[in-house]
Amino acid sequence: MAQNGPVPVTFDRHSDRSWHRFTSYDFAGCRLECEIVSAEVSEAAASFPIAFRSSGGGVSPHAILATAASSETPFVSDQGRWRATYVPSLLRCHPFSIELVGGEAEPCAASGKLVVDESTGLVSCDQSGSPFFAKDGSISSELETLKAFFKSFLADRNVTRRACALMRELGLFVELTRFQDAELPDGWMSVDFRRFNQLGPAQIAVLQSSGAMQLIFAHQVSLNHLRWMHHCQRRSPNVVSSPSNSRESDLVGFLDAIARERDLSDVEAKYAYL
Repeated sequence: MAQNGPVPVTFDRHSDRSWHRFTSYDFAGCRLECEIVSAEVSEAAASFPIAFRSSGGGVSPHAILATAASSETPFVSDQGRWRATYVPSLLRCHPFSIELVGGEAEPCAASGKLVVDESTGLVSCDQSGSPFFAKDGSISSELETLKAFFKSFLADRNVTRRACALMRELGLFVELTRFQDAELPDGWMSVDFRRFNQLGPAQIAVLQSSGAMQLIFAHQVSLNHLRWMHHCQRRSPNVVSSPSNSRESDLVGFLDAIARERDLSDVEAKYAYL
């Protein structure tokens, strides 16, 4: 098995190797967040708090998966099942991801190249899994589908970041360290809705045409998830596996029911990145 972390997918390196689809979301158990784009923001807002982070000179929306840096996400069960009704698209691509090119210099116009994480145990140095390349040397049809997804994701990411750049230009971002009784680690930003309510019709029209309004309203509604996440994680690091008779245990039971519906043991595991 290869153990080299994320590396670009190339014919020289991967023509005689293969990869396996993940069957567990354990890899996401300790993730605190996941970047999302405007195409998925409405579905994501139904499951997760959405807030904003600055990286590479730009700002983008992220699904918050844990409210404390030391906590495991409540969205992954002890059996590795995904507990929410929606899976952020980047998580569905594991062990593949996109390495941004030009993201630091032009955060709203980044391109990227396909990389695979060889430290996951999902890349084999033989042909026991799905091939990276066809016999004629072309990239396999499955990875062509994945590349097409990433191309679409990056295009939408660029649009999303331009909308966020407009929001920042209008002074709409403020630091988000607390929502009700839920505290958050450093680095999160929220929309300043007092400032937003002071904008004129022309500014609102610009936000609307850029797609920023969708981000703003999805963010506003989604913040209400923070309270139950905070209480769920505050009770115990293992609250999701050892629930007590409480409102939190009712919630965990609901999440577990969703997880059972999302069992990756069959069809979803085969097409997890689509």
